[in-house]
Amino acid sequence: MTTLQAAPKGLAPAQVLSRPALQKALLKLHATVELEGMWKAAVAVLDIALPQKFIVGLFQFIEMERPMILKFSQPLPDFVRHQGWYYGALLVFWKGKRILGTLSAQRTREQGDFSDAEMRLLACLHPHFNAAVQRLDMLHTEHTARAAAEQLLRRLPLPTVLLDWNLRLAHSNPAARDCCALWNFGPERARFLNTRDEFRLPPVLLETCQQLKTQWNDKMLKQYALASPAGHPVRHPDSPELRANIHVVQRSTGSITKPIFRIEFEQSPGAEREPREGSRGAAEANLALSARLTRRERELVELICQGAANKDIAGRLCLSVGTVKKELNTLYQKLEVHSRSQLMALMR
Repeated sequence: MTTLQAAPKGLAPAQVLSRPALQKALLKLHATVELEGMWKAAVAVLDIALPQKFIVGLFQFIEMERPMILKFSQPLPDFVRHQGWYYGALLVFWKGKRILGTLSAQRTREQGDFSDAEMRLLACLHPHFNAAVQRLDMLHTEHTARAAAEQLLRRLPLPTVLLDWNLRLAHSNPAARDCCALWNFGPERARFLNTRDEFRLPPVLLETCQQLKTQWNDKMLKQYALASPAGHPVRHPDSPELRANIHVVQRSTGSITKPIFRIEFEQSPGAEREPREGSRGAAEANLALSARLTRRERELVELICQGAANKDIAGRLCLSVGTVKKELNTLYQKLEVHSRSQLMALMR
């Protein structure tokens, strides 16, 4: 390891922290977003702040009981000493009872032990290292969750596209790309296309998203956000059986970030292109239909498919018969069916 010029031992921690070289190294530490970059920045900080021979970083520890900063003033164990290390100082970074990682600096017998001033300097540097490790943990946790969500979306038969506020593509799954090809080129041509290479969002959907942006901006002037829990339905101008639902998604009305747009494609349940019963496509279509239903609506569908009458459904769900009839009518409208028999045939 190439060691930078170390700070003189006689300097107080405040004097060391005010050195331009250390300030620059700390800025790089706080700007890192990956482990390799954080490690190099941490080594640079310690190289400038303290004279040492080795720096060790360890991550992904098991749970322990309490936080600590440990200084090894006694001779280190033989398996460490044979490497030439004799003294060591260890900084530990915690998340609850779990250790996120450690940084340690070791010295040889010739370099001597860490002074009290150097230990105070390490205590001053600890919050900087801790902030970098905590930020890295948060970013990697978010990235892992997002990657898992994207993997799930790719496997779902419900075609979904996510657009950011500037209407740039944030995510699309293969089913959505197939639907976009169907909207843009029609069923005959879409069948032979590479939907990834030919992917583009249908113009009518982009226009609708642009209109929703304008509405959102207008309503925000009145301190009111555009809510769309039921979505904004759009039909293909030439093929009414093709339709999509656009949702304006925002964290909350108090969020400083702009919303994103979630576009869910769906094919009319009564369309001629519905997959054959018993095929893999039919199973995926049923799953896509179920994804559009609320928990109560799925319960209703299950009971209807079991042959339950309205009175039986009311008793099972602790509702009045009138409420059951009302919710059934809403369900029929959503799925575009007109009777129990049509609903049962659709969900087979």
